[in-house]
Amino acid sequence: MSAVMLKLRIWVHAETALLKINARRTGQRFTALAIALGLAVLAVGMINIGIFELLAESYGRIKGAFYLAGGNGLLAAIVVVVAQRSKPGLEEEMVAEVREMALTELQADADEIKAEYERIADRVRKIESSVSALTGSGSSLSKLSSLGPVVELATHALKHRHESK
Repeated sequence: MSAVMLKLRIWVHAETALLKINARRTGQRFTALAIALGLAVLAVGMINIGIFELLAESYGRIKGAFYLAGGNGLLAAIVVVVAQRSKPGLEEEMVAEVREMALTELQADADEIKAEYERIADRVRKIESSVSALTGSGSSLSKLSSLGPVVELATHALKHRHESK
């Protein structure tokens, strides 16, 4: 397996792991909010009955109801704030770091491939100019000297082929 493919696999695995971690955290957050809401409704319902009766005796039924509603709203706001304070864990930070490293390596490989492409394009331009010089007018000696880039490219290709075996 080539190094580029290995880096792509690492990057894909890091992205997949981050997606799963984020989904798990979101699910846990939702579950906590749902449980908190259910318990709050049940507890507040029962407590509200008792508190309302106490407040109704002290302040009257209307003022007692308003005081009770304000307390219930404050309690709900506290539960929501606590649920929203969930922060990324160490596992998520580590996977994000691996993802960034893989992306950096892939970018370096892409830059290397781009540079190789530019070198090949330059060689093709040299060959093109050599061929056009051969087919154009001029002395046969100048035509032979224009074969230099073609011979250099062929030699380089043969050496590269020999080294890879």
